[in-house]
Amino acid sequence: MTPRQKDCLDFIRTYQTERGGVSPSFDEMRKHMGLASLSGVDRVIKGLERGGWIVRESNRHRAIKIVAQAPDLSSVDTAALWAELGRRGQAARAAA
Repeated sequence: MTPRQKDCLDFIRTYQTERGGVSPSFDEMRKHMGLASLSGVDRVIKGLERGGWIVRESNRHRAIKIVAQAPDLSSVDTAALWAELGRRGQAARAAA
């Protein structure tokens, strides 16, 4: 998970908690992350989907379900982190 993805996931979680489960709009996420365009938000959201952090319901606005908690990686052993990335087939992408 990239820092931007974590920031977005945390924003979605907080927004949903404060608003009874309603997800933020792409424009609200764009403003929160300081992005210039909605396509940047789309890339972040698609990355969260690919990573298994969220699920979106098709054909529904603001329909994001968080399915995994963002980890606190500050105390994770580097070797353990690389081993997990390798297990998930992510090591090559993370190293690039």
